[in-house]
Amino acid sequence: MYTLTQVAKTYHNGSREIPAVRDITMDISDGEWLAIQGRTGHGKTTLLQLLGGLDRPTAGIVNLDGHDLA
Repeated sequence: MYTLTQVAKTYHNGSREIPAVRDITMDISDGEWLAIQGRTGHGKTTLLQLLGGLDRPTAGIVNLDGHDLA
């Protein structure tokens, strides 16, 4: 089971901050299906990277079966 608590991810381009994911709080239970859709540049890939443990959130906690992925 995934538990996301106030997860945010911000990228930096020089002095500019680019928010990719903002304040996501949700649970994804074992066996549950999830579809992620949206326009280009709205954080879909970033969210999947956070869920897969390939990236760390700027803020918040991503837990998989009680283990913090960060």
